[in-house]
Amino acid sequence: MQDEQYTVVAPVHLVVDVHKDRNAYRVTGLRLVTPGGREAVVSGGESAAAVVCLRRTLDLTLLERARALGVEFVGGFTAQTLRCDGDRVAGVVSRDGREIAARWTIVADGAHSRLTVDGSPPRMMQAIMGWWEGAPVRAHHVEMVFDRLVTPGYGWLFPESATRVNIGVCYDDPRRERNARRVFEAFLDKHYAQRLRAAVPVGGLKGHPIAYTYRVGRLASPGRLVAGEAGRMVHPATAEGISQGMRSGVFAAEAVAAALDGGLDERAACAAYEARCRRAFGASFAAARLWRPRLLPVAQQLFMVLAGIEFGVSGALWALRRDSLDDIAAKFLLKFTLVAFLLALITSFTTWIPPIVNGFAAAGERAIGSSVTVSPSGIIDIGRQTALTVLN
Repeated sequence: MQDEQYTVVAPVHLVVDVHKDRNAYRVTGLRLVTPGGREAVVSGGESAAAVVCLRRTLDLTLLERARALGVEFVGGFTAQTLRCDGDRVAGVVSRDGREIAARWTIVADGAHSRLTVDGSPPRMMQAIMGWWEGAPVRAHHVEMVFDRLVTPGYGWLFPESATRVNIGVCYDDPRRERNARRVFEAFLDKHYAQRLRAAVPVGGLKGHPIAYTYRVGRLASPGRLVAGEAGRMVHPATAEGISQGMRSGVFAAEAVAAALDGGLDERAACAAYEARCRRAFGASFAAARLWRPRLLPVAQQLFMVLAGIEFGVSGALWALRRDSLDDIAAKFLLKFTLVAFLLALITSFTTWIPPIVNGFAAAGERAIGSSVTVSPSGIIDIGRQTALTVLN
């Protein structure tokens, strides 16, 4: 991921120095296109909500910040295998045989990780993108295009400057039956043909797989924590991974710090890290499995059919009972309000379910006074201990 052409949308509050780079491009708004061809533009004024920067800029900024805080960086080291002390991970071994010993190892080697805890084949979606110079853009706005050509994925346009853009798509193809270039060309012809007519391509197209998950699995073993895409923490609906990568990296660092400071033993630190990642990402990932864009139209269509049947049956009953027009109008308004509310719940499922699930998790942690994952037998033990405390 060191290629200078890869693009990252970096939150300003996370990477303070990125916006100082002359190649960074401020983002203040979003253009959104629906599968039906409708579009909406949302702008935040002059304040930048994010910046679009080259991946090398973000990497260099993070490296310089880490070095300023006393971190030692070893360049030219390709981690090939783990260094083990019995059943415990104790560092890494490079491709050329060099070893680095470590009390803790944080694995962050991406989608094709060889060092992760979970060795099962990952779920994959495909992405392909390209760059153009001289394409007209809406200044300081990124674009997200939801189209049935790439459902349940989407397409995007990230402006890297006033004239240079990065355009790409991500889409599901578990059997690798679709030609990525043809999918991308069809998408470009439909949405960007006119804007790219006079633009000049910069380099060739680039494609890569994206490993994702619906359920945050095992991320830890003695001496080892797995972060980011190596742990498959990429959102199944949006293919967003950089945010989870950076957040899980912070979670891992804080878990290691707690273990080194003596606040938690190793087992508790590993469990706390996994629990924190599941709490942060699990509900949203699970919701995406149930309500990915390809399923939502089916759910909406079925709901409308059932709602139509409900209105038809209710109308027949009202007519047979010879209700007055005023009574029928009142009942119709009440039923319409209820149906509209239920439809809103369906369409905004991924918005309201994560806070509810996370709320239950937070309440449970507050009740037991711990953020560590608790098994059913552990709950029984806590109950027994609480009962003994009350009796004593």
